[in-house]
Amino acid sequence: MFSAMNSPQDFAEPDWNARYVSGDTPWDTGQPSSELRRVVEETDELPRGRLLELGCGTGTNAIYLAERGFRVTAVDGAHEAIARANERVERRGIDGPALPVSFHLANVVDLPSALEADYFEPFDVLFDRGCYHCVRRAGLGAFQAMLARVTRTGTLFLLLAGNANESREGRGPPTVSEAELRADLGGLFEFVRVSEFRFDDIGDGSRPLGWSVLLKRGRGPGVGG
Repeated sequence: MFSAMNSPQDFAEPDWNARYVSGDTPWDTGQPSSELRRVVEETDELPRGRLLELGCGTGTNAIYLAERGFRVTAVDGAHEAIARANERVERRGIDGPALPVSFHLANVVDLPSALEADYFEPFDVLFDRGCYHCVRRAGLGAFQAMLARVTRTGTLFLLLAGNANESREGRGPPTVSEAELRADLGGLFEFVRVSEFRFDDIGDGSRPLGWSVLLKRGRGPGVGG
């Protein structure tokens, strides 16, 4: 999916926008992630605060989080996805109070420079459902450096990623092992929790196995810090 390059410009994936235009988006169920809902509604793992969503797509999860008290900044590199997200939140504003959510067309590895100055302050919470497990295959170093810039000591990071413990044929997210997760992210974050879950139905009746990981930014400089 990505060519083996490392500058921020090299992470623009031309096919993502085309897939949103064509409707070939099995990950975009139109409903908030069931695992995200479980964490928000059944645990106290994520305190309310300023939250950055990486790879927000059409905004379903970002709007859900804003409705539940988070102040959300959401980014995605697909123009069509961001346009739909803005349309959704505008419609929501007509029917009710405005939500604390903003959508930005941005390359995730070029943050925070792609955002307005108001958002340069590190975030309290990060959420990623599907960005890391794609980007890591071609530009892990740039992704790590971005994480170091947008977080601070104590920032919490809820990461949902494909799980290499399950072999799959056909559709499904890219997968990563627990050892790879720890190697990729352990230099910057403490692993608070690592558990398995099932992604929501991707349109063919299947629910791929995933990792649900809660991380906490440590005091050390980490990668690029």
